[in-house]
Amino acid sequence: MFSRLGIRGRILAVVALPILFLIAAVGFLTYQSVVTYQDASTSEQIIEIGDIGQDLAVAVAQERYIASMVSTTYNANRDRMGVAQGEIDDYLVQLRDAGADDVADAVEAQLATLSDARSLDIVRSDEAGQLPAYPTEQEIGEAGAAYGAAAEAIAGVAASAPAAAQPLVLGIAQAVGVEAEAMVRSLGVSGAYAAAFPDAIVETDTQRTAVLEAVAGLPDNDTTARAQSAVATVSAQIANIEIARAQAAALFPDTFNIAEYYDSALTAMASAQEDLALV
Repeated sequence: MFSRLGIRGRILAVVALPILFLIAAVGFLTYQSVVTYQDASTSEQIIEIGDIGQDLAVAVAQERYIASMVSTTYNANRDRMGVAQGEIDDYLVQLRDAGADDVADAVEAQLATLSDARSLDIVRSDEAGQLPAYPTEQEIGEAGAAYGAAAEAIAGVAASAPAAAQPLVLGIAQAVGVEAEAMVRSLGVSGAYAAAFPDAIVETDTQRTAVLEAVAGLPDNDTTARAQSAVATVSAQIANIEIARAQAAALFPDTFNIAEYYDSALTAMASAQEDLALV
């Protein structure tokens, strides 16, 4: 190969070939280093997405709890109020059937003082997705005090009633107490959850945006395609919880249906975390 070269050319050729090989080797190693760096950078991005995804899962779970409790505490306790009022009516019928009309009249006079307390309720919004207006703490407190005074007065009626009528009257006083507790929970406790609901929604939406922005920063390649697909599925499921939010704001009685939308999102997030771990 070197026969046609002069002595100087042969020397240069002998020296140049190793140098060219070295240059090629350095170029290949440099390329490998760049690829390795890019892979490492992508891995760090995916790990960060996983961390943000965990924050998103916590936010969705918290919102799920609040959304369910807004509806549950209202509807369940309104039902309890209805049951208690039914028991009171039954006791009154028994009193009259027993000939204790005077006692029944005295009890009904005290129950009449609960007219305003029993009518205290939320004011629903005509706008879809808007929470109802709840009574103030003062209004709820005043209603609770009215219930307490009525229960005490009815217990006083029992003290002067014939022996046969006393258990019935005391049953009414106890039922009034149950109704009072249910009223407070339906308005006070549900109202507290309703007050926390908007902030929970903001937190979920903030975390969702953070995940989407992090995914948008990933390079498009086979390595990241799985992560992008998993996050897209999660995002779609979270978009569906808008239905649950509207139902919770309307105090939809079927809390299982509300929770199902959130559970679908949480299930998708758990699956996405597994996919991210495999990337």
